[in-house]
This record gives sequence, structure tokens and C-alpha cells, in this order.
Amino acid sequence: NNTLTRFELTKMALGANCIDYTISPVPNTFFNDVPKDQSEVSLVIGKARSIGIINGIGDRFFPNNPVSYGEMVKILLGGGYYFRRGIPVTTQASTLNGITDETFRQFAEHAAKMDLVTIDDDKIFPQNDPVIRRYMAQAVARYVVWLKNISPL
Repeated sequence: NNTLTRFELTKMALGANCIDYTISPVPNTFFNDVPKDQSEVSLVIGKARSIGIINGIGDRFFPNNPVSYGEMVKILLGGGYYFRRGIPVTTQASTLNGITDETFRQFAEHAAKMDLVTIDDDKIFPQNDPVIRRYMAQAVARYVVWLKNISPL
């Protein structure tokens, strides 16, 4: 029931999208709050930034901060089949409520369509709620099952 950190989420998102950060490793050179060495944290975050999954906030990533649902779907789906460098391959209609940061909109709409997060009858996406590890594991499991059932573009 512990909260998930931004680093943990990024590492899980790379794995769920079959991106091995140890192959052609890319150490972090951008974020000032992430080591700039050959450590796991540096390689995971460096790889994710190099392929456009994460952007951070200015020159910071906040790797130890808890993850919100908005961040979770953006990072998990941002490395996958439906997005290319953060741009949706197919745009989903806006059906969800509770999204105050539109940069999360398409990721949340795709996540709802894929049943990665539980959406209540009022269609409220819990954008700012913290994610606990158990919910992230469930979302990743659902995501992998979804990916197994799609055909290539």
C-alpha cells in the first residue's frame, strides 16, 4: 500500500513497453536532481527522457516524489503503442471529467478505454490522487494483456 515514486513508475513503464534500459544505455545528462552516472536511476530516467516518455519540470524530474494517476497514465502509455513522443496515434473523444491539466487528457482517455484505471459512474478521472504500488501493478497487468490483443498499426 506504499505510494509509488516517479522513478519506480518510469522503470515499470519501460518494462511494460519492452524497453530495456541496459541495451544502448543512456545515462541522465539533463535532470539536476537525478544522478549523472551509470546508476540504475540515471540509466532508467536517461533512457525514458531520450525516447520522449518523460519531460520533467524544467531541469528537474523529482524521482522520489509520489506519482499521481495523471502522471501514471502519461508515463505508462507514453512509451507504448498508442503514443509517439507524447502525441496520440489515434485521438480519443473527451469523455472524462476531473481533468484540470489537459496534457493528461489523451493519456487518461486511452487509459479509461483500456480499463487501466477504475472510472466511476460520473466519469471522474482521479488526476491528482496518489497511486499506490498495488494499483500500478494492476494497471501494468491490464496494460500488458491489452497489448497482447492488438494488431500492429
